[in-house]
Amino acid sequence: ITDAVHEKGSSIYLQLWALGRAAYPEILREKNLEYVAADAIGLPDRESVPRALTVSEIQEYVELFGAAAHNAIKAGCDGVEIHGANGYLLDQFLQDVSNKRQDDYGGSIENRIRFTDEVVDSVVSSVEMGMSNPLPTFEALVKRIDSKHPDLSYIHLMDPMGPPSSNQSSVERSNASIANIRLPRPVIFNTGYERETAIKKAETDGALVAFGRPFLANPDLPVRLEKDLELNQPDYANLYFGPEGHPEVGYTDYKPAST
Repeated sequence: ITDAVHEKGSSIYLQLWALGRAAYPEILREKNLEYVAADAIGLPDRESVPRALTVSEIQEYVELFGAAAHNAIKAGCDGVEIHGANGYLLDQFLQDVSNKRQDDYGGSIENRIRFTDEVVDSVVSSVEMGMSNPLPTFEALVKRIDSKHPDLSYIHLMDPMGPPSSNQSSVERSNASIANIRLPRPVIFNTGYERETAIKKAETDGALVAFGRPFLANPDLPVRLEKDLELNQPDYANLYFGPEGHPEVGYTDYKPAST
């Protein structure tokens, strides 16, 4: 895969993440895996409550992130991206609503950013290279990472957009204070951008803009953006799983644009 990407003159980064409480316990059971998270705080649409990771298990995760990064580079990837958003495991440690731990990994901002900080350290060394107000936590995290690893390729920020299927911001918050810690070094902005707003963002901030959901429904998204063509809309009902016997639905059945 990496060779094919490089043959086309592009680069490929591997995104590293872990599910934590976002996993489905019934699927984990089938594989004899435990349902674990930052803390024993469940989600309303899950059938059970996860078990809080022990400190030794947290350290194992830190090592596994580093090993995954090493393997990605060995496989030909140009870099790795650590996914610390969207309510997955790292984000569960960062958010005060999903982390009520009473040890070195919970409570204060300093403690809640510890796991992500250690994961970044592990990854960098391996490759040689909804809370009430999340901004102070993430500003502290980015400042810590930036001071220790100023030569990281970029940071990737998701703008607060409210419901997952929304394309318009419903939250009066901005990531500008976080982005300004890194700018003018590369910062990737993501979530809710359309062609015109992405161009404006890149022109005014000297930033990069990433597309997630539009790419799911438009495998030829770069061509569509370049030529200002109409975009397919994501099939949210089949975003993760197609109908039984038809895994291609909502995955590989989107049609390319007629040019």
